Amino acid sequence: MAEREPIRIGDEERNKAVELLSDHMAEGRLTQSEFNDRLGLVLVAKTAQALEPLFVDLPGPNPGRPADLERMEEQDRREANALLAKDKAERQVAKADPRLIAALTVAVGLAWTATVIIYFSLYGDWKIFIVPIALSIALAKLKGQAADRA
Repeated sequence: MAEREPIRIGDEERNKAVELLSDHMAEGRLTQSEFNDRLGLVLVAKTAQALEPLFVDLPGPNPGRPADLERMEEQDRREANALLAKDKAERQVAKADPRLIAALTVAVGLAWTATVIIYFSLYGDWKIFIVPIALSIALAKLKGQAADRA
């Protein structure tokens, strides 16, 4: 079996190895002493092969194996893309017309009012709805003022 050529690593790979070791320690797989020993070896590692034995007894990716490195990079890309998509969706929500938001808030207030009227007419106990109605009215007024300023 032919040995493969050493694959040099950089700070990014060492940082990923430190992150993985930290996760393993946080999950109780490593003691503080084991973590410190392995951390020291990660920080001086020059090749991926030097990282491999540090993760052989731990579940999950082994940053010393090239296939695992590629998988971790692909996972990082997927996570970054998911964060970008989430950010884009949040920005679209933030662009929502304040008047629409105010109208929806008023609609919720009216729905509460209708609920109170129906409940009161059926059961006669109106006290339970005082706080939600007051909050709905106050929120509607605040949203309306925000819409007027926009």
